[in-house]
Amino acid sequence: MFDRIGERNPDRAIARLHELTRCLWQGERAEGFHDYDGRIPIVATGLKRLREYGPAGPALLRLGRTHLQPLRDAIGNLRREAAQARAREAARERQEEYLAA
Repeated sequence: MFDRIGERNPDRAIARLHELTRCLWQGERAEGFHDYDGRIPIVATGLKRLREYGPAGPALLRLGRTHLQPLRDAIGNLRREAAQARAREAARERQEEYLAA
C-alpha cells in the first residue's frame, strides 16, 4: 500500500520493489500462459485508487503485469485457467470421437 504523503516517491519505491523481488513472483513461460506455481503474487496499490475502486475494482497492480486489475484477477492466473479449460474441452472432443468410431 502506497500513499503520496511524505518524501518517498511511490513510483520509485514500486520500481525498486519490482526489481528486488523478481525471483519471488516471476513465472515461467508455459504453453499459452505463465506458470506461477511456487511463486508469490505481489500486488501494490495506492490509498486513493483503493478508496475509489475498492478491491473488487481495477485498483491493484501485480508486479510483472502492466495493467491494473481487481484483487481476484491480480492474484489469479486467468490465462492458465483458460488454457486448462481449452485442454479439457479438446480432451472431451477426442474422447467423443474415439467412442463414436
